Amino acid sequence: KKLQRAVKALDPTRPAVRSSGELNLIREGSDTHFYFGWYQAYGPKRKFETLYRFFPKNLRFVTEFGAQSFPNYESSRRFMDPDIHKIDWERLVERHSFQPEIMRYWLDVDSFQDLRDLIDATQDYQIMLNQYYIDRLRLHKYRPTGGILPFMFHDPNPAVQWSIIDYWRVPKRSYYQMQKAFNPEYVFTVFARDSYPVGGAVQLPIYVVNDSDREYRKVTVEVRVTDMYGGEILKSQLGASLEADCPAKEIWRLEVRPDRPGTYQLHLVLTYGDNQLENSYPLVVV
Repeated sequence: KKLQRAVKALDPTRPAVRSSGELNLIREGSDTHFYFGWYQAYGPKRKFETLYRFFPKNLRFVTEFGAQSFPNYESSRRFMDPDIHKIDWERLVERHSFQPEIMRYWLDVDSFQDLRDLIDATQDYQIMLNQYYIDRLRLHKYRPTGGILPFMFHDPNPAVQWSIIDYWRVPKRSYYQMQKAFNPEYVFTVFARDSYPVGGAVQLPIYVVNDSDREYRKVTVEVRVTDMYGGEILKSQLGASLEADCPAKEIWRLEVRPDRPGTYQLHLVLTYGDNQLENSYPLVVV
């Protein structure tokens, strides 16, 4: 507080933020950090929805979220044993930023018998969690989200961290998914739950958003739902407009009634100008 007062006295023309990552609950906070789905104190990812429903100002400027993941195999083996049974886990904690007990809370780390499988599982979880946050923050663009910064972009040392590019500047799979999720012209959905019952109605809103300064008077969105065997159970093509720098808007609400348990796929293809963006989501039916 003393430092903030001193900064304000030195330069009253600029805002002075007391500290980074403070939640805006009772008084005015600052930029916010969200670790629902990672640190146990936050709880599972969907608790984030409760927070923004009751304290929406916390979405104004989000500067941290996500989960740790291992680098790709060739990079990982440069600072750990490629045999998963010989990895020095303590050294990964001491020298390479790894948080094993937190990761074990969300993933059965000890069940993996191959390093490649562990790497894939951690990157899959990171991809899912990053997209979960980015989709919801883009849905609330200007209502009230004004900016998003992912934590973190690349590793400053060989590490198991929140990065999407490792120390040797090799992108993880998470990099390409985040690149898509931050595309200025974007099509997406938001799931109300993690799984749906067999035979029940699954309703999913389809949103488009445009962060570029270019207007698209007509864009098309192809929507498909496929089953576990690639069979198509729904297909539709929608038309919409994308005004320059527009907030997210719902253009359709699909409904399907899956009659078998399994993991279906929702495929979305946005065609804007001469470009296309493909996005997809697993739809879990139990």
